[in-house]
Amino acid sequence: MTADRYRRILSEIPEVLTQYSERIQEIVQLYGNERRRKVFEESFSVEEQKRFDEITEHMRDRSRPDVAINSYEDAERLFYQKNFNYYYISHLYNQKTVSNFNRYMTDQKMRAIRGESYRAILSSMFVYQNPLSEEEYKQISKDFQKAIGLMNHGIDDTCTELTLEAIRRAYLCGVNSVGYVNFIEKHIKST
Repeated sequence: MTADRYRRILSEIPEVLTQYSERIQEIVQLYGNERRRKVFEESFSVEEQKRFDEITEHMRDRSRPDVAINSYEDAERLFYQKNFNYYYISHLYNQKTVSNFNRYMTDQKMRAIRGESYRAILSSMFVYQNPLSEEEYKQISKDFQKAIGLMNHGIDDTCTELTLEAIRRAYLCGVNSVGYVNFIEKHIKST
């Protein structure tokens, strides 16, 4: 399948690359044959493999999104956009973006931001009254799932009293969703 894709690309070789078209075709044929490709890749010396890996990583990095991060606010905005998930940011964006993000957003700051969001989610549950509408029930379940995600990524404080009050209120409102039960299990494991 990959070889077919490259063959299609070869039919659209830009003029600046036409001088390399024979070499490109050889490479496509090589990568079109799994056995030949493996033999070729296994023939690399340690230094050649290292250089090949560097080139490959450089190419991957150039294809990753680049976000201008020049302040704490820029880093915070990206952090919110990616649902407080540093792992996602560090693997999806290019090295320049990740480096600038790390300059402005420390682990301690990320944990504090997640903690604020965690407290806001739990506090928002206190407005619900029994009996819950179907929409409110779904929203509480989603909120508990979001809170689990924040706990998994790390928060600065588990806010034990707030957490227990949210669990109690949800119980009194008849919540017994998967998100609610998973939240309770996660809270128990974290204490």
